[in-house]
Order: sequence, then C-alpha cells, then structure tokens
Amino acid sequence: MRELYLKTERGVDMNTKICSFCEKPAHRVNLMIEAEHADICDECVFLCMAIVINKLKEEWPNIKKLMEQVEQENTTDEGDK
Repeated sequence: MRELYLKTERGVDMNTKICSFCEKPAHRVNLMIEAEHADICDECVFLCMAIVINKLKEEWPNIKKLMEQVEQENTTDEGDK
C-alpha cells in the first residue's frame, strides 16, 4: 500500500524500495539495506545505533559486572582442568 501511495502521490516508480521505518524512498538516502520482508535506510540505522549506544552507556556498570563474573567463572573453570 505504501508503494502505491508513493507512486500516485509523489510520482515515484512503484518498484522503488522504501525504508520500512521512516518510509523514505531509496533515491532520497545514501544507502538502503534490503532484507526479505523489510528495508532500512542508513539514516534509520544510525538512529538505531545511537539508541543502542546510549542504552549501553546507561547499562555499562551492570554489563561490566556481568562480564567480570563470566571472566572469573572461566578462570575458575580453567584452573580445575
């Protein structure tokens, strides 16, 4: 349905790939990553990366603690061999 809207309202070819997130057509972005059931543009990828990085910054103390626990367990397991 979105492709039909693009063709009739914006004069874009019906076969034009559009971002499944922001609905920008491929010719308006630098890169379109295509998958079987969805496509995503580089702008949305960068936005998602920023969201993930900010979330990781918030969670870093918990992640770091978990990584240290796993490392200690691995060291203990190696010492048992």
